[in-house]
Amino acid sequence: MRIVATAFNDLPVAEDTIRKVLGEKGELLVIPLPFYSLENEEKPIWFQKLISADALFVRSGIVDKWLIDQLVNCKVISLHGVGVDQVDVEYCKVKGITVTNAPGGNANAAAELTVGLMLDALRGISSAHNALLEKKWDEGKKIGNELGSQKVGIIGMGHIGQKVAQLCSAFGSEVAYFDKYSEQSAYKKFDLDGLLKWADIITIHVPLNNETKSLINYKELQLLGEEGILVNVARGAIINENDLARALKDNVIKWAACDVFDGEPPNFKNDLFNNNNLTMTPHIGGSTYECLDTIANIAINDIIRVLEDKAPKFRVV
Repeated sequence: MRIVATAFNDLPVAEDTIRKVLGEKGELLVIPLPFYSLENEEKPIWFQKLISADALFVRSGIVDKWLIDQLVNCKVISLHGVGVDQVDVEYCKVKGITVTNAPGGNANAAAELTVGLMLDALRGISSAHNALLEKKWDEGKKIGNELGSQKVGIIGMGHIGQKVAQLCSAFGSEVAYFDKYSEQSAYKKFDLDGLLKWADIITIHVPLNNETKSLINYKELQLLGEEGILVNVARGAIINENDLARALKDNVIKWAACDVFDGEPPNFKNDLFNNNNLTMTPHIGGSTYECLDTIANIAINDIIRVLEDKAPKFRVV
């Protein structure tokens, strides 16, 4: 079995875990597939090994229609996580390539970062740190709020959303949610506008697709209100970044915390980055050793199943 994993040094996969599970069944090659199409680019030296792979394990890069056409031996593409927007899934279906993902594999990591960003927004942790770096002791002091006193609204009650609900409940927060496709009897359910009006904090945990692209615009931010906090560790394009920049500048909402951006690395000339009521992290929601091991185990076992003509556990198409 020839398995190619796409990754960078700062966006790695758990190579040792993959090789341990593979054993004598196959070999692993890790390549730095970029986040743009290779169609009109000079092909790197690893390109021939990429297109001759029996399976792809995709963390970095874009697997578009053109690249799929070059994958002469590929039987399965496995996503590093639950999101599938990096791969043209419908074209894989046309080409007879199985696509799998790893639902829940990053739930603990992403949920813990989500709560960390909430605490930062509520207590001003990073802004206090930055003030002290400038030797400004008094400017670093801030009276904040406790997470347990907040109404937390969760958009998307999948694996990550449910874990966030559990963690926030443990703090004492009141939790409610919006999700068209999930029913969670433990929490109150709203439509989107209702949740935005009700919540002190909104946190986003839905995949990026045609339904969710620009789900949060200026109107929705106005509903959240001037004391509201918005957290996004899902996908950047779910929020209209121009509207978010405007809302932060005009104090339409109190704070935003973003681990993801519409285009990564983002355009740092965007007005979004000119606001001081914004906490930013560079898409590290799933970046824990535990998460990498869990996802690698899920993905490589499903890859082996497909290559041995067995049904995968986590089929997308």
